[in-house]
Amino acid sequence: MFCSNYRLLGAYQHHLGHVCMFSVSPVIQWTLMSSEHAMKAKTPSTIRETWAQFCRNTYAPAFGFIFDGSPIGKIFWITYILVGMGCVVYVTMDILAGWNGDAFYMTLDASSLEITDLEFPAIAVCDINRISKQRAIQLAENLTEVSSLPFSELLDLTQLIGNMYDRNINQMNKFERLQTILNVYDNGTTEETIIRRLADLMTPCEELLQTCIWNSEPYDCADLFETRLTDTGLCCTFNYPLETAERKIGAKLVDTPRQFMGIGVASGLSLIVNNNLTDYFYTSMATRGVLLKIFSPNNVPDTASGAVKQVVVQEQADVFVDVEVNLLLTEDSLKSNQQKERRCLFADSVSTEFGNYTMSNCLVLCRVQGILDYCRCAPVLVPTNSKSYLSSVSVCNLLDIPCLQEHEARFHTYHFYKNQEMQFQKLIQNEEALLCPACVDNCIEATYGIDTNYFEFFNPDSRYPNSSKIHVFTNRPYTNSYRKIQMVTWYEALSTFGGYVSIFLGFSIMNVIEFALFLIKLGFAVFRRFR
Repeated sequence: MFCSNYRLLGAYQHHLGHVCMFSVSPVIQWTLMSSEHAMKAKTPSTIRETWAQFCRNTYAPAFGFIFDGSPIGKIFWITYILVGMGCVVYVTMDILAGWNGDAFYMTLDASSLEITDLEFPAIAVCDINRISKQRAIQLAENLTEVSSLPFSELLDLTQLIGNMYDRNINQMNKFERLQTILNVYDNGTTEETIIRRLADLMTPCEELLQTCIWNSEPYDCADLFETRLTDTGLCCTFNYPLETAERKIGAKLVDTPRQFMGIGVASGLSLIVNNNLTDYFYTSMATRGVLLKIFSPNNVPDTASGAVKQVVVQEQADVFVDVEVNLLLTEDSLKSNQQKERRCLFADSVSTEFGNYTMSNCLVLCRVQGILDYCRCAPVLVPTNSKSYLSSVSVCNLLDIPCLQEHEARFHTYHFYKNQEMQFQKLIQNEEALLCPACVDNCIEATYGIDTNYFEFFNPDSRYPNSSKIHVFTNRPYTNSYRKIQMVTWYEALSTFGGYVSIFLGFSIMNVIEFALFLIKLGFAVFRRFR
């Protein structure tokens, strides 16, 4: 047969005697081969011969012209191959950089959940009057038993305890005198004595809250509200089961968060707040009434992290707070991706002092560590669950207020990404900020937005002329759900890469297999050469 003296361009030729085998291709071209070339194609014995046979017979265009043709043609095709490889590498690196920088995107999820399937937000009612005048007078009378100072001076000193909330350093020359008296009265200063002292001075929840209605059913407010720590101090909280240190002092009312019962005011929480203006002694804001906080039941309320919505409710105001729930979801399949790629943490992937991970709780712990680092004392008014560090440092008291006030801005400003550490180094060191690289976004999270309307309120009970009324509810039967999905899957990435390789070099998956076979033959050639 004549085929023994011919070869099929773009395919390997296998000779067995006078028989030639070849595969059909749409680019079949025949050319006469010399006997010398035929012998070299059969038994390559050197590395150069093996490479030459691969280039002459490969499916990949251009490689066959490296050993055939004029010198100028060879130079052209070698240059073309090198430039094509460079373009493939450049484009591939550019694509990878884009994927690493923005590998996921958010999209509106059509499968929204019913509102009754989600948790009702935690509510904190914080009296703007941080110290009750009646209780301050009682404390000053008690302090006369351990101090020779007159009652009027002791009452003035008692007012300074309010500086534990806002860290005001006015009259700081009197802090040491008051702290010495309190140490004698309390037989030392501990975390529990400070919390109990502040709780004894605040207006009790059973006095602050006159009426409590949940899902159209009246309740004793003591059965719904606990005295708990928030980022602004002790408040009356509802639907807040998170375990923190100060909760061990009082009774637990709820272990699991309540869920939405429906839509409308009748399915939510309604309160009447008694603002006793005659009992005002130390206020934390230049107004009167209460500060309402709305946050996730699984989060420590931390306004600086953006996880808390706040509403000032003044006296004789009827406030309607319509809650909108936005649900962020992330596909479970993304758990296999590295955390630095998806830029979020699943709740069950990391355990914290409060249980499962949330970003807000992580930032609170970062702030606690910042206070330990800068002021060398354990913060009492920052809610935490573990107080293991109390064995090595003292709790923050009145004498530590100057340090706490000096770094106040730092303790409420966060930066998260470690790769930006150098960029924000000046800010972190000189312009008051904490670096919290371990705190990243939640992969799954329910956030609460609010729409507030104010009306005038007159309590029909003449005993409480300065009361205010609060309604927390939702008018939306479904949530707004958003889902984080992967921008490019592995097969899409492979397709994109294959497309660019095909454009610049004309390669396909067949060439990959072909090149693997070439490497095997090359290995045999090297073995024979050095045997």
